[in-house]
Amino acid sequence: MSSTPNISIIIPTYNRAHYLAKAISCCQAQHGDFEIIISDNCSSDNTADMVRPFLNDVRIRYFRNDHNLGMMGNWKKCIYEHARADWFVLMSDDDYFTDPNYLKDAWAAITTHHPKFVYGGGRIVNQQTEQSVRIELPFNGLVSGQEVFQSRGTVKPQDFILSNIVFNKHDAIRLGFPRNPLNLCSDSELFLNLCLEGPVFVINRNVIDYTLHGNNFITKVSQVKELYTSNTEYLIYPYLYAQQRGVPQQVIDAYLNNTHLHANIVNALVALKVNNASWHQEYRQQLEKLAPTLLRDVESSFLYFKRNLKATLFRAKYKKKYPLRELSVNDY
Repeated sequence: MSSTPNISIIIPTYNRAHYLAKAISCCQAQHGDFEIIISDNCSSDNTADMVRPFLNDVRIRYFRNDHNLGMMGNWKKCIYEHARADWFVLMSDDDYFTDPNYLKDAWAAITTHHPKFVYGGGRIVNQQTEQSVRIELPFNGLVSGQEVFQSRGTVKPQDFILSNIVFNKHDAIRLGFPRNPLNLCSDSELFLNLCLEGPVFVINRNVIDYTLHGNNFITKVSQVKELYTSNTEYLIYPYLYAQQRGVPQQVIDAYLNNTHLHANIVNALVALKVNNASWHQEYRQQLEKLAPTLLRDVESSFLYFKRNLKATLFRAKYKKKYPLRELSVNDY
């Protein structure tokens, strides 16, 4: 490995020693010039002991935080302080590369085509049912970032897997990523913002497995008030950035339609209202400050009128549907 590797593979981890060994091993099997950074977010399990034998590999560096920084805080520390390469991958500790040539090919695309980022296809593997679903990407090679931007929400079963996106570190820092420590979809926000800045490169083959096991952090979004409201930002900020950059209105309209952004905000407003009136007012004030036009469009829509009326009439039913609680230290 050179003194400055081409790509930093960042593996943030917290109390997942039972998944982590496989994640490290699949990273070691990649071809190319890279480093592997393991950032332990003050785990209370045997993560440190499990990692120790891997440190014989000079490409691997292990860091342990003195206290839990939250998931986004751990990401940020890795990118801003530990990563030596100009490009990085955020590898979840429970996801696994399946193609050893992926990073080598991604680096070739970066040096040849100079995209804003590179990403590939993959599978979603349900550990409980042992079933898998392939992500059907409609793109291949160098493609317009705006085309990918406006397709958000149309790629099934999801648009991408975080662990195979090769981001540019300097772009991430310039955009303040991750901006909100409570937005667990900050990766999507960065992905969409960078789509607005230039072309992206897609390697359309299965390169990674994304593991569903019931304890994925993202499942907490629908349970926790602060995570739920912050989660809408990953769609709102790229919408505002598109307007700022003068993106054609037809692209923005397609984005709004495909992401169902208005409906997402309606759902958030209704969920907060049935749980706690002050939570609703607090979120509404945030939207008024962040995107007043968007808020007015939402509140004047028939969808908002209909769902707000139903929530008022059937409050107990809606509260059961949206059982939000306040944030605790273990939620992020």
